[in-house]
Amino acid sequence: MSTWYPRRSQEVFIVLFALDDLGGDNTRRAVIDHISKEGWYEVTADDLAPTATSLESRYRIDLAWARKDAVLRDCINNLERNAWGLSRRGHDVLDRWIAAFRCGRLDLRQCEFFSLKLKQRIDPRFEPSLNDRQRSRAPAFSVSHAYAVAAF
Repeated sequence: MSTWYPRRSQEVFIVLFALDDLGGDNTRRAVIDHISKEGWYEVTADDLAPTATSLESRYRIDLAWARKDAVLRDCINNLERNAWGLSRRGHDVLDRWIAAFRCGRLDLRQCEFFSLKLKQRIDPRFEPSLNDRQRSRAPAFSVSHAYAVAAF
């Protein structure tokens, strides 16, 4: 399988996975700190650099934008400011993604933004190989918003 998965779709998955793991409603900081603590995002040195418009690192901002995309697709509740919680649809989407990864309809090897630790949480049988897609040193996020949200 040689399907490419957009960066933003992978980041949305990571956010949904973290929200499911944490349960309930959580703040932006709590969710992204949990992702960092668990080591689920394949962070590179470029991801740690602050952006031109913020002192916060690029990957943290990208994960916050992924949350916004998930809100627009009704996967995360938008009941109050800075309260992140999975909606019923978010649970369903996450469950379908996990099932698709586990049965092979989706290929974990193509998810270069997922860490090995996350891939093995999704599918305990996952073993790394030379066929795993690696992070490129390309500029951050270049996929159009419409394309990324259409992926889920």
